[in-house]
Amino acid sequence: MKSDIRPDLFPDRNRRQTAPAAALRKVGQLSVHLKNGRVLYLHDRRAFLGCPWEGLYLGGDGSVIMAVESEELPDGTEEIREAVRDDAWGTRMTYIPASEIARVNIRIK
Repeated sequence: MKSDIRPDLFPDRNRRQTAPAAALRKVGQLSVHLKNGRVLYLHDRRAFLGCPWEGLYLGGDGSVIMAVESEELPDGTEEIREAVRDDAWGTRMTYIPASEIARVNIRIK
């Protein structure tokens, strides 16, 4: 049976993750600082247990897929994201290409 997943969208899907799975399980919080001055936050990864990648995937190419709970805009205002996790619709994940990332902060327990 042929897969309908385009390999060019996920070039590292057959390789090991950047960080070992055991290390990813210990990540509690994450902030991704973008080159445009925005900051995306995953405040409590425990809220995404049972969701795809538990709310966080670190791509082998430096990209990040994450559940964004809030966003800080360049002017300092904060936007809270509502209904990130929904029982009927699933979890809203945001893809951030490596080319847009300036810095990543990870809090590990």
